[in-house]
Amino acid sequence: MGYAIIKTDYYEGKETELERYFMSLTDSPLNEDIWVFEKMRQSAGHNTNSYTVYFGEANQSIFKYFAINCFKIGNLVSTVKAKIGGCGHFVKFIGEKYPDITLQQVNRQLIADYKEYLIEYTRSKGTRELYFGALISFFHDMRGWPAVPSQPPLGRNNPFSRKNNDRKHDEKYVPEFVLNQYDIKFRDIRIPLHRRLIYWVARSIPSRISEVTGMSLECLKPYQNKWCLIMPTWKQNGGYLEPQLRRIYLKYSGHGKFLIDMIREQQEIARSLQSSLPDHQKGMLFTYPAKIKQHTKTGEVVFVPYSDKIYIANRSSVMRWLHDYSAEWNAVDENGAPYILTSHQFRHNGITDRVWAGFNIVEIRDMTGHQGDAMIEASYTHVLPQEAIKIQNKVIESREGQNFGSKEAVMFRGRILNMDEQTESRILKNIRACKIGNLGICSDITGCKSSPFECLNCESFVPNADELDYFENQVYDWSQKVDKFSNHEFMRQNAEYNLELNKNIVAKIKRIMKEEK
Repeated sequence: MGYAIIKTDYYEGKETELERYFMSLTDSPLNEDIWVFEKMRQSAGHNTNSYTVYFGEANQSIFKYFAINCFKIGNLVSTVKAKIGGCGHFVKFIGEKYPDITLQQVNRQLIADYKEYLIEYTRSKGTRELYFGALISFFHDMRGWPAVPSQPPLGRNNPFSRKNNDRKHDEKYVPEFVLNQYDIKFRDIRIPLHRRLIYWVARSIPSRISEVTGMSLECLKPYQNKWCLIMPTWKQNGGYLEPQLRRIYLKYSGHGKFLIDMIREQQEIARSLQSSLPDHQKGMLFTYPAKIKQHTKTGEVVFVPYSDKIYIANRSSVMRWLHDYSAEWNAVDENGAPYILTSHQFRHNGITDRVWAGFNIVEIRDMTGHQGDAMIEASYTHVLPQEAIKIQNKVIESREGQNFGSKEAVMFRGRILNMDEQTESRILKNIRACKIGNLGICSDITGCKSSPFECLNCESFVPNADELDYFENQVYDWSQKVDKFSNHEFMRQNAEYNLELNKNIVAKIKRIMKEEK
């Protein structure tokens, strides 16, 4: 999603314009140093801290106008919060090293000193990137305001920008030795159900913990002979309050049955508590009563109700009890060192394990809710690329020479070939049928993933034989991309996947047209 360009240079009435915009975002007073953006809360399962901006050291009015302007150009609360935190770090640096310098007097030499300070005292590459990036945004966005230099004292290039290798954190991948310890513990029915369920959903489906805790009470729906688990995602939806929805299909057997039974049990608990909640908190799956941990006379740990208060799980509460359990259970790695498990590590494991299992990037992207390959490749994969490619090659090879059954169909000049007239008529009249541009029709849009790349590999897709030239051109284009990305494993992998899809469509059209003749 793109945003309109907002004029940021100072002009008469700019403060009034920003103050008016600020009032539309929150009920917090402008002059306070803590702003709560309750109107931007996307889900009752998201904690208040996620929608709160703390000014701390950066409590001058210029930083508050900067924050409002960030909102106006489309930044989310989390982004504004990070930028203000970075600015606060710089203000603290000035106060300690240059107490007589004002913001207006900041020059390139002072910025160079701050850069050296970050190198010496800040170990995390990500933190350096964030802090310096906040200054770039601040001095450029507030250019011309009376409180800052008339010309930004730094360029737009961030010297701490991380490369792909910098963004890969192998420590985020939880070793199997560690996970086995947690898997055993989280099968203990004495642990509150909502905690066990959050653990196993996050463990089973690569998700952000806010997506898990943001699941609605009606997240589980029967679908044919399976169950459809509906999970929200806000990270890739352009900042809207309404989430995109991911659909995960589960069979009622084995581990799927284990998950479904727990979800249904949690649904019953949550439903029983709805009447006691205010309207804005209703409808969340992970609603649970207040309980406190107690030790019985035999030393057994149990959770018992201690008040009428009702809670909704969120990212902060999950992080807290995961940390507590890690300490309580004395979880250790293979070397015997204490191991503290974090919620986001499940996502790293889920994606990496699926790469090992032979899933390609497109399939993983559909599962995780990512809109592109970059983040998966840059941050989430923790395997040797050559090993992943070996596995993926086997998957691709298994598709070659596959036998196309008689149920396949091609649309040619308004008629569906290789299909009896009754079935053809039913599909074209069915409310679930949908035309996909000029490429063909979908005979059933209920499982639609809204991407033409996924359509080509969908059983419901009926390609248009009139577009044979288009599909042949796609084969040529993707072949070129395979050669172009020969030294880039994951990009080549993605290109190979799409090449195979278009090859199969071309072969399908030619074969059925030949049969028709």
